[in-house]
Amino acid sequence: MDKKVWIALILSMAVLFLYPYFIQQFYPAQEAQKTAEEAAPAERQARDAAPAVPAPPPVKEVRTTVETPLFSSVLSSNGGSVISFELKRYSEGLEDERIVNASEKVGKRESFATRLEINGTVENISFSSSTESVTIDESQEAELVYKGTSSTGLIIDKRYLFSGDTYLMDTGLKVTNPTGNTISVRAETVLFADVSGTDDTGYHQGPVIKTVDKLIRQDEGDPAAAGTGRLKWLGLEDKYFLSALIPQAEKQVAWTAEAPAPGQSRAALQLPMTLAPGETASFSYGSFIGPKEYDRLVKQGLGLEESIEFGWFDWLAKPSLVILNFFNRFLGTMARDNSPHGHNKDTLLPAYEKSLNSMREMQKMQPQLAALTKSTRMTRRR
Repeated sequence: MDKKVWIALILSMAVLFLYPYFIQQFYPAQEAQKTAEEAAPAERQARDAAPAVPAPPPVKEVRTTVETPLFSSVLSSNGGSVISFELKRYSEGLEDERIVNASEKVGKRESFATRLEINGTVENISFSSSTESVTIDESQEAELVYKGTSSTGLIIDKRYLFSGDTYLMDTGLKVTNPTGNTISVRAETVLFADVSGTDDTGYHQGPVIKTVDKLIRQDEGDPAAAGTGRLKWLGLEDKYFLSALIPQAEKQVAWTAEAPAPGQSRAALQLPMTLAPGETASFSYGSFIGPKEYDRLVKQGLGLEESIEFGWFDWLAKPSLVILNFFNRFLGTMARDNSPHGHNKDTLLPAYEKSLNSMREMQKMQPQLAALTKSTRMTRRR
């Protein structure tokens, strides 16, 4: 048979066997490409038909002053933060009549501000404020309401309830999703302070966390602490003052606390939520900033009195402090009655500090006392 005939037969057989293979390889790809091209206009049309979420209009900052018998405070509509918190019954010292500003000690840089984390991006909320001034007496209550909108269309309400006889501010947060999309978000309320480690007398200053079963004080150099679940409270402290966030007992929350650098502390309470269209989530917590007054903290019933460092001799220090507070109130009343300035200068504060420092020194002596006791026992056995 001629050579050309063989070549023709071989080529024909190759075409017959390879043709289905080429059809399977190229025809479906062309079909898929065609399907994608047909679907693309439909997807674009669906996106164009979806209602666009309008960007929230710019809101001018409003500062609200709050006057009670215990404190004079200034709050900002930027996050609903606390800018200033002056304690009317506390001065800086016997010779320094300046009123103590607790926010400068344990609540700086817009502490108590609430912000949202959406898809990994933190968004500060600019609220509108219900009022620019609140004034109440000891038996009254008053509410301050903030309203704002996020870039994704969420509506956020934040409410403070002030009482004339306490430093605690009942706080409520409500987030509503009026859009047609499901949105996952994390609401975070933060505290900042320019303290960390220990002060000159050895007392802790910085983050403090009260879980269900223990109290944790975070020192400089410690890794950032974080947790989820039930939390009694967390905050920032120095020897005399405390700022704290107190979630509802039955709520599961997330929290973080850290001292990222010398002289810096941060604590945050976080609430993750996923909101379907039209759904609303509400969360209540306490916001506290003020002095570590043992009797007043015990009366709150929230465990905040555990922030006071009594040392090894707390069984002696607590009743002694109750007695000191009693005389402080008694002498303070006399001082107000006889003082032309009309307010308490906390004349027993140095005595209180000396008492706490003495207890601290006794605590440092515990290892030596334990060694001495052990040595005495060994001598008796001989």
